Amino acid sequence: MDEMDEMPGKFRRMRRVRQEKKQKGAAEQIAVGLVATIGFGACFYFFPGQWWFIFPMIFVGLMPLASGIAGLFTRKSSVPGKASARNDSVAMEKEILHVVSDLRGTVTVLQVAKATSLSIEESQKTLDGFVKKGFATLEVDSAGLIRYEFPEFQGQALPER
Repeated sequence: MDEMDEMPGKFRRMRRVRQEKKQKGAAEQIAVGLVATIGFGACFYFFPGQWWFIFPMIFVGLMPLASGIAGLFTRKSSVPGKASARNDSVAMEKEILHVVSDLRGTVTVLQVAKATSLSIEESQKTLDGFVKKGFATLEVDSAGLIRYEFPEFQGQALPER
């Protein structure tokens, strides 16, 4: 029973150790790898018969150096803002769909902007995206008012929240 109680603490410590390892910068790994490689290489050069210097040079020098260089390239290839931009887009769409559902499938840009945290431009851009994807249609009435109609939500009873 005591071991089960300690398990979450152990997992938290393991997670903290993993996060600390990830925080170690690629530049730091490169610096450590270069210094160790040069140091053990110099020892091997000045003491030519000592082959045991090769093992620490590989494990303490070359491996961190290679890991640091790989970390630089993987960091450059991943775009950190891309995932958050996608999450923001999904959140905007869901927020608009709640308004569309409440208004029974027909909305205007101003109605969406008023009922959500989105600006008028964000509302219009997202609604136009729904039209381009085929989830909504754009209708202009005789007064020139642009309405976005979502057929799946029209005629629906109001959802309970």
